[in-house]
Amino acid sequence: MLQAVDHLGHIPGGSNVVVQGAGPVGLAAIMMAKLAGAAHIICIEGNPVRLEQARSFGATALVDFREEGLQTTDERKSHINSIVGARGVNLVIECSGNAPAFEEGFELLTRSGTYLLVGTWAGSAKVQLSPFDVVQKALKIIGSTYCSPWCYYRAAQLVQANYQKFPLASCVTKTYSLVQAQQALEDVAAGKVVKAVIDPQA
Repeated sequence: MLQAVDHLGHIPGGSNVVVQGAGPVGLAAIMMAKLAGAAHIICIEGNPVRLEQARSFGATALVDFREEGLQTTDERKSHINSIVGARGVNLVIECSGNAPAFEEGFELLTRSGTYLLVGTWAGSAKVQLSPFDVVQKALKIIGSTYCSPWCYYRAAQLVQANYQKFPLASCVTKTYSLVQAQQALEDVAAGKVVKAVIDPQA
């Protein structure tokens, strides 16, 4: 997430931010938006446990896409606009790796908005995108993946400086032994845990 923000330049203070997905990467995005002084940080997620974690990391509004009245892009867009007001959403950070979420992100952005893509994608995912809409709204699209070794050092510094402000340890929701590795993978795929850790010594 640090390298993604480097590619972005910075998260402007006072901006309206939507984070799609509240896994470990999404929680990091929420934390960084909070530290940057974003006015609104809205998290879109369908897992109630992850939604509550998003709140604890600084999300100012939660959008559960399973709820009645929030199950379509138009409904979610209307709801989010009612929160952020006339300024609209300046930045969408895609952390879910979900193709429909990618398409929705463009719908949520205001003119001159930025779409930051950091979700882990399946290579075969395809989406429809209108170049006309991108041009007419003057949108910026930034993709980022992996990171340089320097980012690990900076991440450690970030944790050291903010571990009392954010419940960072809560990201690790379950620890597995090495023989439970397959179960860990299945639990992650099923959305039962936010971050699984395999401890060979357990």
